[in-house]
Amino acid sequence: GIAGLFGPAAAVAKALIVFGVFQACVMNLYSAYMSTSTIFTGFRSDSRVGKGTKFVIMAIVMVIATFIAIVSQHDFHRYFGDMLGIMVYMLVPWSAINLADYYVVRKASYSVKDMFDLDGLYGRFNWSAISIYSVAILVQIPFVQLTFYAGVVARWIGADIAWIPGLLVPALLYCAIESRRQRAHIRHRASQLIQGGGSPD
Repeated sequence: GIAGLFGPAAAVAKALIVFGVFQACVMNLYSAYMSTSTIFTGFRSDSRVGKGTKFVIMAIVMVIATFIAIVSQHDFHRYFGDMLGIMVYMLVPWSAINLADYYVVRKASYSVKDMFDLDGLYGRFNWSAISIYSVAILVQIPFVQLTFYAGVVARWIGADIAWIPGLLVPALLYCAIESRRQRAHIRHRASQLIQGGGSPD
């Protein structure tokens, strides 16, 4: 339809549009592959991904993406709006936890080396952070407004304000719980060093 607006140059316009869509799809697939492979390699401490694994991951991602495209093609704007909303509900609590961790709990002091060590300072999983994140997702439900579901508070006030509890609840919980855990960890570490003849510093 858009290419037809260019009259005699319609074929050129169509080629440019197809190339643009193709380029965007390739970049989307690449980004999805990188995100997915990063998750698996992070758990397994792999430094490289084999060629066969790359093709399997990309094939799975392509099948899922194609299925979503086929299902949503006749009402894409509604699906896309819901998808963006769900992403906000998931990203806001995680951002709140990260910001609280950086500015309040750890005071911008991180060990980069330990971030890449599964048995390092930060461990494999931070179960308190995962639990707080899960609670924050649940707390948002009464406030969310999607095309297929609206929470009781969202229906009452006629607006989606899920980002407010999604930001405040995890930040406050994380500061309270994780700060206490950090103090206990520091005391435990100091006592170990003193017993071993070292210095807490």
